[in-house]
Amino acid sequence: QQNRRDPMAGNMVWQAYISRRKKAFDQRGDMAAVTWREEQMQGLKKKQAYWQQKGEDEVRKRTEEQKKVYAKKVDDLTR
Repeated sequence: QQNRRDPMAGNMVWQAYISRRKKAFDQRGDMAAVTWREEQMQGLKKKQAYWQQKGEDEVRKRTEEQKKVYAKKVDDLTR
């Protein structure tokens, strides 16, 4: 009803709704990225525990490789 009397008021309400939805979507995306990163770090810690059984050089070598891979994935994800 009010949109018929004042079209600009309806447009402003619509823009406010869109901006709220966009903000919520962005926040969910950020939370998903953080959750994914935490899961990856848990997996890395499990791998490190296994590598420690192999030896110190193996741990250092594999950890550096994994950190490079995860950093690249996070970089790609946040672009």
